[in-house]
Amino acid sequence: MAYLQSHPKTKHVFVSPGLAVTGLSQAIRAASLPSVKILGSSPGPDGLKDLSAGDNLAWLLQSA
Repeated sequence: MAYLQSHPKTKHVFVSPGLAVTGLSQAIRAASLPSVKILGSSPGPDGLKDLSAGDNLAWLLQSA
């Protein structure tokens, strides 16, 4: 959060794998950074839920 707060022009965070960032959407909301959107690959259940709620921008799904 410190990086995002000190770099207000940052609008996107790319994460991979998505399971590594459980709680990131909630932390972004708590830090009052609603313009920052998350996208990444291999989302966890929270990432998909946050995508449905509009808190995440996009997730790439990979099949084996």
